Amino acid sequence: MKRLFCTVATDVTGELDSPIIFHIRAETMDKAEECANGLLQEHAFYGKAVEDIFDTFTFEVTEEDITEA
Repeated sequence: MKRLFCTVATDVTGELDSPIIFHIRAETMDKAEECANGLLQEHAFYGKAVEDIFDTFTFEVTEEDITEA
């Protein structure tokens, strides 16, 4: 069963003003982070080593974490 994860990618080079945040449904935390790295590679940093540009942090989002207005 897929769960919801949040991956925060912080730019270690200082080129971006703020982190990039992904919300990804995946079976495991590792697969969510792999997906986020793939999205960064495909859309923003093609040809560059994502691992050299970003520090990523992934965590599971639970129903208790979601605030409704």
